[in-house]
This record gives sequence, C-alpha cells and structure tokens, in this order.
Amino acid sequence: MIYVVKTEATEKYINMPIMIAEEIGEDISYEIPESGKIWHYYFLDRDSSIKPNRDVAYKWDNKIFQYEQFKDSMRIPDYEVYENSIRLVSDFSKLKRKYGKFMITLEHGFYGMEYLYCDDDITPKHVFQKYGYNKKLRVSKFIKDADSVSLHLIVANHDEFYISPITKQNIKETTLYRGGSYPYMSRDKFIEYCSIINNALVDDGYFGLSHIDFLVTDEVYFGEINPRIAGSTPYMCYSLEQEYGINLPYLEYHAVQNRSLPSINTKRKCNIVWDFEIKEGMRPNDLWISHKDIRNAFNTSGRYHIPFGEKYVRLKLRNDKGTDI
Repeated sequence: MIYVVKTEATEKYINMPIMIAEEIGEDISYEIPESGKIWHYYFLDRDSSIKPNRDVAYKWDNKIFQYEQFKDSMRIPDYEVYENSIRLVSDFSKLKRKYGKFMITLEHGFYGMEYLYCDDDITPKHVFQKYGYNKKLRVSKFIKDADSVSLHLIVANHDEFYISPITKQNIKETTLYRGGSYPYMSRDKFIEYCSIINNALVDDGYFGLSHIDFLVTDEVYFGEINPRIAGSTPYMCYSLEQEYGINLPYLEYHAVQNRSLPSINTKRKCNIVWDFEIKEGMRPNDLWISHKDIRNAFNTSGRYHIPFGEKYVRLKLRNDKGTDI
C-alpha cells in the first residue's frame, strides 16, 4: 500500500501516485494509518512524521541565506544580492562587465527552474519576464567548465554525519536538473565542506537528510543545500543497499529520532553504475525518472518514492540488521 498525504501538491499531481501504483501493483490510500510513521516532504507538520523540522528546513532552503552563512568558511562564486528586479536591471551592464556571464536565482526553487543564465543574449527584458519586479534575487558569477555534482548528507550530531557517494548531475540548458550519473569521484574533497554544513545545520536544529550541490573545477565551490530528498535519491538508496547494505531511509530515521547514526558498513559487496535522465517534453504530472528495473528493485527494498514538488510518501523502515520496524 502507498499512503499519500493529501496536500495542494498531490491535488496538482494527482496522476503521479496512481501511475506509480499501477506500475508496481500497489493500492493507494489517502487515509493515514493509525500505526506507523509517515515520511513526508515538504514543510508539513504531523505528529506521525519522520522528517527534519519544517521551519528550519524552509530557512535553509533559501539560496541567499546559504551564501550569506558560508561566504567566510567555504569557497563560493562571487555574488551580489538585490532586493528586487528593478535594482538588478539598473546594474545589468555593470554585472556583465564584472562577471561576463552570471546566474540569477530566486530565494527558493526546485530543479533549477528558478535560475536564469545570463550570457550575451539575455537582456533586462528577460529578467522582468521571468521574475517580475518585486522578488529578491541573488546574482552569482558563472563558473565556466565546472562539473555540477551532488551528494546526500545525513545530519545526526556535531560528531556524526554520513556522506553518500558523489554523483554528477546532468544539467540541460545550463540551469535545469535533468538526471544524474553514478559514481563520479571520491568523497575526500568534500569532507571539510560537509563538516561545516553539518555543524551549521545541527546548530540550527536540523537533523536528517539533505541534498548538497557543488561545482567542481580545479577547486570545489559550494553550490546549494536542498533540505529534502532529490531526484537521484531513489537511485542512491538502491545503490547503497545493493553495494554496502546501507538503508538510507533508516539512517535518516535514526538521525532524526536518536540524534545519532547506526553502524554503517563500509565494505563494498558489488559495483553499480547508472545514468538517468528526466525526459523532456513530458507533462508536469509525468515528470518522473526512468529505468523501470531500478525502480522496481528500489520499490522492493523498503521505500516508495513519489517525485513531485512536495514529496509525501509512506516509509517502510528496516533497521541495520534488516528487521522491519
């Protein structure tokens, strides 16, 4: 059974859970069971929830707030903040002279859809068309020839956090997230930055899973924190379970409930390689990831994934000994 919490998002994407349920042969219920936990994103409070704190998650989802917090402790692209589009446009020529090419983004957004890549073809008119006049915006220098990479970070306490293997993100049209490739590179380069991020989140009361983006050239640049599951989360869950016997949902459960991590196996049992792409030209309620074989294997491994803007799913948990919770 797939249990779905009714929200405005599920009403908008009503065909999504139905489509998944039909494919995997499960029924859907919009009635929350009396027992068991509901693992849901994004920003909904329920007594039965397993998740990071809603208000803290929303605070850390802010792309301007993130840069302000880490500008002195991590390498980040040069940036400026504008209170509205009018002020930004008044500086448009100056920004082009200063940065050459640059990125504009709102404070909050998903899948890179709120970013605007400004090259020689972009004019102030495009800025007004995309953002209107009164939205707060961040402008940052475009890092040429950088790989966009990501990882999953489980925040437990100041001394304990888990870093997943690194994936390279498939980015289309400079800004749009359209999939990922695994594996990519060693985690060693990212430990210092992840420690800084982990401690900042712990200090603010955030525990559980977050998805972190970096830009990699000869240097590593902090990209952004997404305090939620991501498009690559089901693939990562499947890969970790098959390769290491790691149950990623259980790690988050343990971090949120106990402020600690269970024992984590580091010995690799097998090697998995994957590459997926969100197909373009699909309707929003069809926007979900491909590879039926991995989805089906993932669906039997302990968790269901419904990838729409707000992600609400019933979570079947197993502990590190493989016993159902």
